[in-house]
Amino acid sequence: DHLLSHPSTQASSMLIVPLPVLWNVLMNGLAPIWPPSRTALNGVSLGDAWPCQAMPNPGAASWESILPFHKLTQWLTYSLMQPMQSLLNMHFAGTELLTGLPEYRNGGLFVDLGVLNLKKDDMERGLQNYADYCRRTGHNGVEVAPMFEPSDDVVVEWRGATVGLLDLLCAEVNKHLKNELAGNEMTLPQLLEAGSWKGGREIAEINRPNTKEPPILIDSDGTVF
Repeated sequence: DHLLSHPSTQASSMLIVPLPVLWNVLMNGLAPIWPPSRTALNGVSLGDAWPCQAMPNPGAASWESILPFHKLTQWLTYSLMQPMQSLLNMHFAGTELLTGLPEYRNGGLFVDLGVLNLKKDDMERGLQNYADYCRRTGHNGVEVAPMFEPSDDVVVEWRGATVGLLDLLCAEVNKHLKNELAGNEMTLPQLLEAGSWKGGREIAEINRPNTKEPPILIDSDGTVF
């Protein structure tokens, strides 16, 4: 009802809803779930957005070093758009504002395929983190992998690189499937669902058949995965 009655919604042969209308509903609705320890600006928690030490320049404003991912919110946006498009004939204007999902299957695909690699020092630190985690929790480390907290620059850079690589992957897939697609193009959500996420899961199962875990583990509170 909110989308249908919003003043920016256009009703013609189909309903046209600006994507930011749906986005704001989800961002505001999910705001209370984020821990107070998360990155904040002016006292407002930003949720799945993290400072990255590799980004700041001298004199830059503090927000310029923050990478906003909002993986959960984007996933919900993609999931909600599909039935509204097919059942209500609703068109969302501005879907190009959404990005690929920086989560463990998509990101794990690029690590398992050797597109991304941890630096030696980071690998050693991550393995020590995993050993400490196993001692702390009593977890039996059947298949060992480096582990980091979600705020660690390794994870932030990994997720940021994943977003960029998914765009490149989508372009390459469309180029190589040009004849089969017959003038159409595979969208980023289609690539995520049928390609990168599934591919990341399958290669994880091959490389780590006992746990099927990603090649980099995140010691998370459950809001980042």
